[in-house]
Amino acid sequence: MAYANNFDFAAWSETLRDFVGAGAEQMVAQEVKEGKYNRENHAKRL
Repeated sequence: MAYANNFDFAAWSETLRDFVGAGAEQMVAQEVKEGKYNRENHAKRL
């Protein structure tokens, strides 16, 4: 859970944009929609 608590979604999004390019925007939007990196949901999954 420590990793999830320290995860920086904004930094991850920038890394994804740098790596993937313009296609990353759709990926980032989908991750936000899914709540993929939501700390509370992550704790529930564990």
